[in-house]
Amino acid sequence: MQLASVEKQFVKETTAEIIEKMIELRKSKRITQTAIADNIGYDKGNFSRVESMKHIPNLDTMIKILVSMGYTLDIVPVEKKIGEGVIV
Repeated sequence: MQLASVEKQFVKETTAEIIEKMIELRKSKRITQTAIADNIGYDKGNFSRVESMKHIPNLDTMIKILVSMGYTLDIVPVEKKIGEGVIV
């Protein structure tokens, strides 16, 4: 597997993990999609598409979504192996 495809796969998996965690947090706080969309000035339909991973929001929108629930993103070391490649 080429490094570029390993990186693409890593980005795809990491994005999915972030969105899954956002869904988990939203549900645990019993916040509706509509409430978050209204709070951050985002279209409810687009927000639904984000949660179904049919649309990947840009970084500032992801941060707005998280902040509206009392969270943010953090930068942590990568220690994940994908296929034959290792991203460090």
